[in-house]
Amino acid sequence: MSKLTKAKLWHIIHVLILINFMVQVLYGTYMVFFAVGGRRWPLLLQAMDTPVEVILRRRLYAIETWVAMVGLGLYIAVTEILPRRMRQWWRMGNQRLLQGALDFLLPDGPLSELAQRDEMVGTPEVHVPEDT
Repeated sequence: MSKLTKAKLWHIIHVLILINFMVQVLYGTYMVFFAVGGRRWPLLLQAMDTPVEVILRRRLYAIETWVAMVGLGLYIAVTEILPRRMRQWWRMGNQRLLQGALDFLLPDGPLSELAQRDEMVGTPEVHVPEDT
């Protein structure tokens, strides 16, 4: 399988997952506000006259809708936002790494000051005791 067809296949799977989440969110919203109980929008004061079974069914659909919304948000965060941020951080990190390497390699960088100070003081000798 060529690289182009793999990329297209993954893109199609990605779009299908997004569509699935959106359908779940829309279906749950429809069931909570329009289909269950025959009343539209939040119950508010009508909740006093609504049977408990209808309220529980609406709550279950509401929970299902929230789970779908959280799943959609996490999926978008992991597949879209995180890779973009990682690319930005990677570019920034490489620029910082390159700048740090240049600072240490160039004679006017901070390493040259340390080297001059060590030359003036001298490097200490390390004495290793001999085994007897």
